[in-house]
Amino acid sequence: MSYQRRFGTGGNPFGSITGIIMAVLFFLVLFYLTKIVFKILWFISPLLFIASLIIDHTVFLGYAKWLGGMVKRNPLMGIGAIVLSALLFPLTASFLFGKALFRKKVKDARQEQENRVRGELIDFEEIVEDEEEFNDEALRLPPMEKEPRPRQTNRPKDNEYDDLFS
Repeated sequence: MSYQRRFGTGGNPFGSITGIIMAVLFFLVLFYLTKIVFKILWFISPLLFIASLIIDHTVFLGYAKWLGGMVKRNPLMGIGAIVLSALLFPLTASFLFGKALFRKKVKDARQEQENRVRGELIDFEEIVEDEEEFNDEALRLPPMEKEPRPRQTNRPKDNEYDDLFS
C-alpha cells in the first residue's frame, strides 16, 4: 500500500496567484534597476576605458590578443566575442578598468614588499670628510716582505706547475 499525502493551500485559491504577482514585481524592479545601472555605465564607460589605458595599457593589449587568438582558433566564436564586446561596451570597459586597478594594486603591494626587504633606494648620499680625520699616511701599508718557500725534494724539478709559484 502506498500513502499519498496532499498538502493543500488551506482553501485559499489566491495563494499561488499572489506568489506569481510577487515574482513578476521582483523581476520588474530588477529589470529597471539593471536598466538604470547600464545607462549610467554607458555614459561613464569611455572614461573608464581611457582610465584603464592610463593605469595599465597592457590590460587592453592582453584583451586584444585574447580576442585575436580566439579569432584564429575559432573564427565564428572570435567574431561573436568581438561583436559582444562592442555591444556590451560598458561591461567590457568596466572589466578592463577593474583588471587594470587590480594589477596596479598587486604591483604596488609587490613594490612595497620589495622596499621592506631591500630598503628604499636613494639617488646619492653626500659624505662630508674632515681634512683632519683624513690622514694619508694612516692608509699606507708597509712594504711586504717575501718569505722564501721551501722546495719539496720528492717532486721532480722539471715540473712546470711548480715553476709558476716560485
